[in-house]
Amino acid sequence: MKKRVFAVLLTLCMVLTMMPAMAWAAEGDNGENPQISVCPDGQTKYAADSGRIEGVTDWNSVSVYYGDNVIDNYEVALMNSDGGTVAKNNDGTFTFTTNGCGEKYLTIKYEDKTAEFTILIPDPQGDELRTAVKDVKLKLSTKIVKTRSGKKAIKLTWTCKSDIQLDGVEIYRSAKKTTGYGKKPISVTRKKTYTNTSVKAGKRYYYRVRGYIVVDSEKVYTPYSNTTYRTVK
Repeated sequence: MKKRVFAVLLTLCMVLTMMPAMAWAAEGDNGENPQISVCPDGQTKYAADSGRIEGVTDWNSVSVYYGDNVIDNYEVALMNSDGGTVAKNNDGTFTFTTNGCGEKYLTIKYEDKTAEFTILIPDPQGDELRTAVKDVKLKLSTKIVKTRSGKKAIKLTWTCKSDIQLDGVEIYRSAKKTTGYGKKPISVTRKKTYTNTSVKAGKRYYYRVRGYIVVDSEKVYTPYSNTTYRTVK
């Protein structure tokens, strides 16, 4: 009986000891360190540290929160001048009018705090481009050339029969036909040719390329080209 009473008293003392710390932690999380957040749809709040805001298309009458409270005495601006326009409304909300698609950077200042938001405005033709680029075919050819210093090099040339304007082409090289190309290209270019000067006599080099376009800040790739090779003599 005495042991049971002692155990109950010990448990009660531990709870009483932890209560001030628990109360302080709760107050610190919710009261002493609130975050600035935006609510564009009237339902979901996005804090500055939540990453990119995607999928939101309506940026009219956006509410601004500090913690759980709606605020109106804040400053709002766009960090990229070509991102569009932003203006405060009479009811304390703000309206963001985008200029094109891609990533837009919004900053909000309230008292001594500043919050920066990355907003992804989707390309209205994004799905069509993603599908179309997968049908683009690159045809690659190579030949031995000499540089101005007289050293031998391998020049790559590729053609692309498509109405899609590629944002870049990645060049891959290997000592084997089907493996060894690696995940990183040896070079990236927007041109239709590339000269590989880091070659050695007596070595055979295999090449392939692939193009890409940027849709909603992400690269979408074409299939790889044909594989071709040259031996430096």
